[in-house]
Amino acid sequence: MKYRNAFTPAGWKKIRQHLKDPLYINSFFMALSRFLNASGGFIFWLLAARLYSKEDVGLTSALFSYLELVLLFSVIGTDFLLIRYLPIYDKKKVFNTCLSISISFSLITGVFFVLGCDFFSAGLSVIKSPYYFAMFVLFGAANTFNQITGTTFIAMRQSANYFLQNLIRSVRIPLLIPLFYMGSLGIFQSLGIACILSSLFSLYLLGKNPGLNFKIDKNFIKKTYKFSLYHYFANNLSEASMLIIPIMVFNLLGKVEAANYYIASAIGDLVLIIPGVLGTSLFVEGSHGENTKNNLVKAIKVTYALLIPIIFIIYLYGNFFLGLFGESYMESYKLLCLISISSLLTSIYTLFVSILRIKMKMGTVLKLNMLMSAILLGLSYMFSVKYGLAGVGYARIVTSIIIAVVIAVIFKQVLREESQNPFKETSASVGGKTFAE
Repeated sequence: MKYRNAFTPAGWKKIRQHLKDPLYINSFFMALSRFLNASGGFIFWLLAARLYSKEDVGLTSALFSYLELVLLFSVIGTDFLLIRYLPIYDKKKVFNTCLSISISFSLITGVFFVLGCDFFSAGLSVIKSPYYFAMFVLFGAANTFNQITGTTFIAMRQSANYFLQNLIRSVRIPLLIPLFYMGSLGIFQSLGIACILSSLFSLYLLGKNPGLNFKIDKNFIKKTYKFSLYHYFANNLSEASMLIIPIMVFNLLGKVEAANYYIASAIGDLVLIIPGVLGTSLFVEGSHGENTKNNLVKAIKVTYALLIPIIFIIYLYGNFFLGLFGESYMESYKLLCLISISSLLTSIYTLFVSILRIKMKMGTVLKLNMLMSAILLGLSYMFSVKYGLAGVGYARIVTSIIIAVVIAVIFKQVLREESQNPFKETSASVGGKTFAE
């Protein structure tokens, strides 16, 4: 009877209301965008694995992680500032301040990482050559530009443009073919060129609204620097650990295992698109004043309704997916299963942190991320030495269990505060005690 009611006029009306829900609309386009990016990445590495040597794939995978670290240290909390303050502050000032600061830091960080590559990872010293040096810094800036403009689309509830931005980035796939003769540099350049083209598209749209002038609003920085810095350190701890692991595998286990890890994690982490998208939507809608508790319940239901069957598919057909890249990549099947299983508990963390961001409880986020990063990196090192590549998967599962227990301890308290005072902290001030506990 319950299901027959869905086909009545009242049932259709209710379905249409759900489809108009901003949480679902933005989540849909963000999910579509990230699925496009992830599937594009899958095809990208599939083609790269077929065209290029395994050593080229291993080197470039570590190089991409190095490039992502530049992005991580360049976006000093400005992506979260965009989501949190575009709805309540001068859009043009927020956008240009965040963009200008991030691009400046990207250029500085890119040069620093190249000059320090012998210290961070001697195997990546190839980027010290003049051509690699220039490309690395340029592509790092373009990657940062993409991150900031993409977040701006999301914050403005223009996720359809975010989808188009990612669609343009897909040009990296066909670029692999004409750049084949360049080896690992060809893989690297294909991504960089795609980032530049995507940046030009974003520049065209956002140059009109909210408008582009590259001016930094000092008053806005004074009001928001605490929120930005807390996000910067908290997010860096979380993201950096995931980017350090491929480099750790590269240094400990070699190029071949680095390639195995990168492909397995690229497939296994696809499931994290679901909680990631819904977590971002929770943050966006909460910043626009929507009811956080109701949206959290909806996000949890959708997350696990989609997550469980996808993990089951990976478990059954993981060898098939890995085999598409080449028979040798099937060696990482165990790691693939471990990574996908760990997402069941990692999703709890992702959604919970979004609630903390809405409530500006960045002290708690920072502590959680410090704990998570320390455990994950420490266990990944110890387990990979003892168990090889699968050790990284064991480390993920143990880490996610510990963090889930910690979250369970404080979860009731946070929800109680949310029900008593749902939006006071998120809109009352731009500075003050709400930045830290």
